[in-house]
Amino acid sequence: MFPPSERWHPEVRWDSPAGKMLDRVVAVLPVERAWKLIVFGSAPLQLGLDETFVSADVDITMEYPDEDVTVERCLNEAQMLKGQQDFYVEVVPRYVFNAPHDWQTRAYREQRRHVEFTFPHPVDILVAKVCRVAEKDLNAFRLVRRLTGHPTPEELIRLLRNAVDIYRPRFDEEFGGDPVANTKVVWREIFGAEIDVRAEIIRPALEERRKYFNQGEGLKDKLRAIGGG
Repeated sequence: MFPPSERWHPEVRWDSPAGKMLDRVVAVLPVERAWKLIVFGSAPLQLGLDETFVSADVDITMEYPDEDVTVERCLNEAQMLKGQQDFYVEVVPRYVFNAPHDWQTRAYREQRRHVEFTFPHPVDILVAKVCRVAEKDLNAFRLVRRLTGHPTPEELIRLLRNAVDIYRPRFDEEFGGDPVANTKVVWREIFGAEIDVRAEIIRPALEERRKYFNQGEGLKDKLRAIGGG
């Protein structure tokens, strides 16, 4: 059911708390234009897998970054943001959703009047949670594994290789957890095993990139030879 090799096709539960909140988002956004919103965090799991899986908020980001100011202004006027009600919408920059580079190939999209919602595949939601791994994030792993059987350890390794940049050192001014340590926690808590993150995820991913760039250098040499330069 919904392996990472397939596009996600959930039956969205619009009568769930997250679904009702997103319908409120639709209601307050101007109808004069089409909107494209990405829903991530725990909300897609509630909407597409288990409506009892609750969170304090619904995380959204924009398909087009220039829309975020307008969306946040509309939600602020409707008193739907953090600090304005207990269950709220959080508008975050696109870069906050740290998913595999090919996540959109698996995502599900659904039109709701003048708003198109994109729901990442559950496995991509889990990859993004590796950056934090609080207890509720581990519960998300348990939920998805229980209901779908995915991701397997091998699948998660492939997904994390496609999101290898989450393991890069952070700037001093940035906040966040330690993805290397968090990945080890996931392996112990979810798979009951240990993992060498650098050997099994980081190095193979970087080696794949080196192969690609080396191929590019070879092509440049051939083009120079053809051009006589």
